[in-house]
Order: sequence, then structure tokens, then C-alpha cells
Amino acid sequence: PASGLVDEQTPISIIGSGFSHHAEVRAGGNLLIAIQVLGSELITATVPKGISPGFYSVIVSNEDGSSGHLKNAFEVRKPEEQASSSGCVVGKRSTGTGTIVFVFLLMLALIRRVTRARAAQSASN
Repeated sequence: PASGLVDEQTPISIIGSGFSHHAEVRAGGNLLIAIQVLGSELITATVPKGISPGFYSVIVSNEDGSSGHLKNAFEVRKPEEQASSSGCVVGKRSTGTGTIVFVFLLMLALIRRVTRARAAQSASN
């Protein structure tokens, strides 16, 4: 889902490229928990319970300072609110795993390409 309830943890998956082994993932200013970088193209993490309701950008930051984000990618809702995407009333969810897929190709791939182009240009000079 692109959303979760304020009183529940929500597992997400992030698909992209250029993720480093020690990448951090945040929803707005909130550090996600159980972050696992499963490769340079896949991260799983959990949005913790207790985050204030609202829309949050999801941000992936590598230890080299490069980062990518998707604006308003995740919504935290109160249990009694309706889901904005389906119009269904949301109550307690089943225990199934929710997955969100984000593509961070633009920012991370662009940063990698610029870095490689600069390195190649420096090597040729």
C-alpha cells in the first residue's frame, strides 16, 4: 500500500539503483526501522508506528552523501480515515505484508552518471 495506519508498522520495499550497503531510509524526518539493503537495487524497511498522520516524502541517503526521494510517497492515516486511493473505510488490517514499490532511478542514477562522467573526464586529462 501507499499508506499505513498511525498505530501499525508498515513494511515497504524500495526498488531503484545505486543503493549503498549502509543506506538510510526516512519518511520525512522519521528514520525507518528494520532497514535491509538487499542489493544495489532493492531495500526493504518498515515505517514505524506512531508517526503523525499526513503525507511523507520517502528519502534514501547513501553514506557518500548521494540521495534520492519521492515526494508525498507515503501517507500515514488514522484508523478511522478513509483510504485516499480506494475510498474504502480502513480499519484493522490483516497480518499480510504490505509492500510499496518506489523507483528512485532518476536521482540516484543521475548522480552516479555525473560522478562517472567526471571521473572519466579527469582520467582523460
